[in-house]
Amino acid sequence: ALLHGDLGPKEQHVGGMDIPSANNRLKILLIDEVDVFFSENFYGALYQPSVLFQSPEVIELQTFLWQNRGVMNTFRQVQSSPVYAKLEQQFFPRLKRLIDAHIQLMLHALTTYTEAEHDYQVQDGQIGYAEHGGVNTTLRHGYNTTFQYFKEFEKGRIATPVLERNLGLSICCGRFSYAEIPCTYAQILGVTGTLVSLGKFEQSIVQDVYKIQGKSVMPSMYGRRDTEFDKGVHIEKNKSQWHRKIQDEINAMVGTKRSALVFFENEYEIQEFMSSEYGQRLQNCISVVTAANNIENNLDHYVRQATRSGEVTLFHRVFGRGLDFVCLDDTVLAQGGVAVIQTFLSEDISEEIQIKGRTCRQGEKGTYKMILCIEGDFESLVGKDTHELYKLLDTGRRQKFSMKSGVRRR
Repeated sequence: ALLHGDLGPKEQHVGGMDIPSANNRLKILLIDEVDVFFSENFYGALYQPSVLFQSPEVIELQTFLWQNRGVMNTFRQVQSSPVYAKLEQQFFPRLKRLIDAHIQLMLHALTTYTEAEHDYQVQDGQIGYAEHGGVNTTLRHGYNTTFQYFKEFEKGRIATPVLERNLGLSICCGRFSYAEIPCTYAQILGVTGTLVSLGKFEQSIVQDVYKIQGKSVMPSMYGRRDTEFDKGVHIEKNKSQWHRKIQDEINAMVGTKRSALVFFENEYEIQEFMSSEYGQRLQNCISVVTAANNIENNLDHYVRQATRSGEVTLFHRVFGRGLDFVCLDDTVLAQGGVAVIQTFLSEDISEEIQIKGRTCRQGEKGTYKMILCIEGDFESLVGKDTHELYKLLDTGRRQKFSMKSGVRRR
């Protein structure tokens, strides 16, 4: 669907303010795949740029806090320390409130920098965080990042100059709502194949807030997929049998000289499969693509390789969108094309649509199959044909997604 909004005036009204366009030129926003905009990473989230304010006194304070972690736990203890006295002499009273507030944040970060939500990787001698299938070393998780640098420095994985560049007061320079950004544009244009998958809440935002009320629906330039494309849903009642079924499906693809793209919900599930007895049997014929294995610079290589005859590649779910797996291997095409195997039920159907779209590219042949582990409600699903089974799962998913949309609405 092609989305389009009406041209607005040369001044946009945002948050009670009239914002004139630069040089009185109207701005146009282009959105590719509108469902991504409504993900938790964007809609409702903030962009918060920051700058590091560095001084010898601040660096000495942070070094002191790190060396005394577990002992120096309260602000009062810090106030009575020699390093605080140096800060007082250099910056007070002008910056007292700011520095005191940041000391509180540092003390809190000393209790949280090891938590799962701040999981990090050391890449090229820097702290990085998983983002969109890669590792971003420019992101900061506040002072959690500061103390992660200290931790890895002590292990010898961070050089002294890199540590010193990443110490200082992390001063927030503003908070920008992603949800407000479209309001600053005179016109919004977009192309999406997932508009119908949006919930009622998201649909209302598109129409009522962003005033996108026109859409043009066009058929796919690649035509319909053949009836052999969708191989349906297969369920198993425990992890061991689930792993066995995934292995069986992979072996079937390799045995017929096809290629397979296998998408997992998270890196833990990939690691668990690879360490299972069934994954161990496939060690020599499988490539694994996650944010953790530092493939960002070689991603194009893995994408090209993945569609060759006999190739099997395990992917984190984030790679189910945006990558163009073009198959140029005549053997694969002759045997039925690239096989996509999804090992989890997407909470948002738009993600499933995108993963399906990694095969049958540009009119080529291909197949899609879902292999799930459903331990709790397994017995109630046994005996149902694949289409009835999918309908039940899809109904439950849509109800859950609708409830989530309702929570966001409130």
